[in-house]
Amino acid sequence: MIKSILDGIKHILQNDADTKDVIKSYYYHLPVSGARDPCCILGYNISFNIDKERSYLNSSIPGRFWSASVSILLLGRVYERTPSRFEAMIEILDKLQGDAYEALTNDKTLNGTVLKSQPVSIHNIFLDEYYGYEISIEITKSD
Repeated sequence: MIKSILDGIKHILQNDADTKDVIKSYYYHLPVSGARDPCCILGYNISFNIDKERSYLNSSIPGRFWSASVSILLLGRVYERTPSRFEAMIEILDKLQGDAYEALTNDKTLNGTVLKSQPVSIHNIFLDEYYGYEISIEITKSD
């Protein structure tokens, strides 16, 4: 159900001037061990809520309404033995998360049935061999 939204997010980031040349790889749900850096993970953490009342009351738009929280992870490799490279990656990812947040804030056209989408939070994360940021997006959609 949410693949078109994840594809839309990927399209936005691949075409935004500030992110298209920085993110090297895109993965759905999980990073691949040893992935080149930086990479983007789409849909790592997804939860759905069906809005039954809104679906029932709003008969002008057919189908159900639901909201989802989608997580986008922007990751780079952790270089424990080369601190200077790790510091450089921190700077790249720090700028990239700001650019990605800006791109997702400015472009809300994920697909034809997304009624609302907005980034709501950014978290610093460590995930196995990776370091980076998680951007959470709240989405309201009809199907």
